[in-house]
Amino acid sequence: MAAILLTTSSRSSMVFGSLEAHVIPRLVQVAAGTDGIVSSVAAPHDAVERGQTVAVVERLWPRDDYDQRVAVTAPAPGVVTRCWAKAGDLVGRTWRILHIASSEDVLVVARFAAETVARFRQGNRTAIFLGPGEPEPLSATIISVVEVPEAGASEGAAGARCVRVVLSLSHAPVEALSPGSAAHVEVQC
Repeated sequence: MAAILLTTSSRSSMVFGSLEAHVIPRLVQVAAGTDGIVSSVAAPHDAVERGQTVAVVERLWPRDDYDQRVAVTAPAPGVVTRCWAKAGDLVGRTWRILHIASSEDVLVVARFAAETVARFRQGNRTAIFLGPGEPEPLSATIISVVEVPEAGASEGAAGARCVRVVLSLSHAPVEALSPGSAAHVEVQC
């Protein structure tokens, strides 16, 4: 479980820990781009950069004016989460070859105790630290703050509420990109 420390600038300084939190990266589909046979493809959990070759497809109908081998490149930086094709597979140009969990536009969804609702404001900029060894905070924005019933609580039950906070990270480290990975968020505000 990754530890996440979330801080906001404010005059009073109190720390609130999440009851539960999850990292939700944007999944990007990567298509073959040409009809052909896959000759190589990245493996799940490989870290990739934008523009890096993640697969090579051999064209079915080679032409003299084109290279027979087509390099399929990553449209976003991140981590390969799923491979839909393997070497030797026949693919169409629009067929997905793999998914990448993008390290750009990552969401963190955190659940806090109901008494913290007044501390969170939509649109506030925050800083998130991933783990105790993280040297620099990551910039985040609070997207939404919603008071919701606690999971498993009956409708209208007293004290059975919590606050769900959704934060947007403009960029996240590769280590935090497993879709739905658990996290712990602490907010200083």
